[in-house]
Amino acid sequence: MSEFSLVHQSRKPTRGDGPHPALILLHGLGSNEDDMLMLAPYVDPRRYVFAARAPLPYHSSGYAWYDLVGEGPGLGGRSIDESVRSCLVGRALDGVSW
Repeated sequence: MSEFSLVHQSRKPTRGDGPHPALILLHGLGSNEDDMLMLAPYVDPRRYVFAARAPLPYHSSGYAWYDLVGEGPGLGGRSIDESVRSCLVGRALDGVSW
């Protein structure tokens, strides 16, 4: 199984028999995973909910998915789509273990 390399918060499904679809929530500029996980109570309880933290620090307590000025060191020259995909796709393909 691949390692999930982003800091994240998650909520397990509370209803239904598996397999359970997953919903991956990505926050906006200057926010973090905690803000997104607050939406979990409004999501179908048969779903896994993952709220991922962007890799680049932004201001005091927020994060960004990419550097607004240039290529961010956390992205290694990749686009935001490539960066997010590389962190999340392996986990989705391998399944989730608790």
